[in-house]
Amino acid sequence: MEIDLRFTKEGDTVLHHDTTLDRTTTGSGPVENFTVKELKQLRLKDPEGMIAEYRIPTLDEGIEWARGKGVSGSR
Repeated sequence: MEIDLRFTKEGDTVLHHDTTLDRTTTGSGPVENFTVKELKQLRLKDPEGMIAEYRIPTLDEGIEWARGKGVSGSR
């Protein structure tokens, strides 16, 4: 799994591939120019550019989502 961390205007961490919002969200401009509250108003776009129901997750939300979903094994 790959994650890309971006910092918000107030220094919080969100998961977003691009440094800007234009290509993959309903917003525009650098992620770092927005607060988490402002980013949560935006919606993500799917690969075809259609607006999805999903929003930009915070790092904490990503960690919580992944909890217990990992593969573990013994060596």
